[in-house]
Amino acid sequence: MAWPLTDDGQFYIFEGQILMPVDPTSGMAILQLRPLGGMGVGIPAIERGDDGLPANVDTTINFTAIAPGDPTADFAYWTQITPPTSTTAGVYRLNLGLHTGEDGADGTTTLTLAGVGGTSAPKKTVVVNNAGTGFIYQSQKVGELLIPASINNTASGLGNNTIGTVAIISNRFDFDYRVEPVGHTVVTGTGTDVRVDLVARLNNETGGNDIGRCHGIASTERLHFSGVPPAGSADGYNKVSANAAATIYLRVEQQAGANSFTTSATTTRLGVRIIPIL
Repeated sequence: MAWPLTDDGQFYIFEGQILMPVDPTSGMAILQLRPLGGMGVGIPAIERGDDGLPANVDTTINFTAIAPGDPTADFAYWTQITPPTSTTAGVYRLNLGLHTGEDGADGTTTLTLAGVGGTSAPKKTVVVNNAGTGFIYQSQKVGELLIPASINNTASGLGNNTIGTVAIISNRFDFDYRVEPVGHTVVTGTGTDVRVDLVARLNNETGGNDIGRCHGIASTERLHFSGVPPAGSADGYNKVSANAAATIYLRVEQQAGANSFTTSATTTRLGVRIIPIL
């Protein structure tokens, strides 16, 4: 119950009693007030004011990590950042200090085949997966040199001839790779009017991508492979996908001239390098 006011509203009206101490040495009296006809006997005058603005809590916490053996006690208290006013709320920030946990004992780690993703196989190594979230088994990406089982002679009059073949069986390499032909042969013209190229073709004996070539210029010469595709070729021009089979045809192909030519297995060395794609 609110206190009644005088007619002009300048004063509260109350009734009460004064308790004088029996022992005069106490030096004080007790005044008890209550509204007229109301309750709340024995409490001082109180009038309810307007509701204040709720406090705002700053989202930043001043956190202090206390070492496990530090004798400092854990603590938590508020700091006033912005004082409250009649129109704006106060802003407060929490200061918090807690002891961190004790360090655990050192343990051991054992790498097992079953603990790594993918299929294990002899000579495979453990690498981080493409997502960077774990480990998988992967064959070591190292190159290799493959050679034909045999070299063929080229008889006069053939014009074009496959003098060697390198067949790569499926699942031989479980990573993408490029093939680079290497080697040489000696072309001997039956006359001066003949020009022959040394060519390597991928997966088609007569129409496959020429993944390596040596351009001939004379009737009789030694041709060495330049094991690169033509400038501007697509990325897949000399590329073989992981686990795919491939066949590389190593050929001599007549480009011009009325005369013919020959080649001999005894003056020919050919092969294919495997270049892993990282």
